[in-house]
Amino acid sequence: MKTIVIYNSQTGFTKRYAKWIAEAAGADCVALPEAKKLIVFCVGASPITSDVKKSLACNFNEPKLERADVFYCPGGLNYEKMSAPTKLMMKMFVKMIKAKKDKSAIEVEMAKVMSSSYDIADKKYTEPILGCLLD
Repeated sequence: MKTIVIYNSQTGFTKRYAKWIAEAAGADCVALPEAKKLIVFCVGASPITSDVKKSLACNFNEPKLERADVFYCPGGLNYEKMSAPTKLMMKMFVKMIKAKKDKSAIEVEMAKVMSSSYDIADKKYTEPILGCLLD
C-alpha cells in the first residue's frame, strides 16, 4: 500500500510536520496544490440527506479544497464498540431528544433510531468513489 501525506501550510509549520510524518512512514509528501486528484470520503451515522451534503459542502468550500471530490457513506451506530464516555454522551443526547416537548418528526425518528445500535453501511456507496478514482 502506498501512503501519501498531503498537506496545506501557510507558515511552514504544517509542512514541517507533514515531512516528519512522511519520512517516518516512508511515504511521499505532497503540498495540496500539487495533488492531482483529491478524493475525500466521510462515514457517519446519518442516512444520506441533503443536510449531510450541505454540511460537507460548507467544510470543503475553501479554494484549495473546491476541487476535491467529496463523498458521504452512511455507516451506523455501534454502542458495543463505543468507549464508555462516548456511549454515555450518545445516550444523554437521545434522552435529551426524547424529553423535548415539541419534537419535530425528524427528532422523533432520530430518537427512535439512535436508541440502539444499527448498521446502514452498504458496499454500493463505494461505487461513486471508485468511479471517480478510476476516472
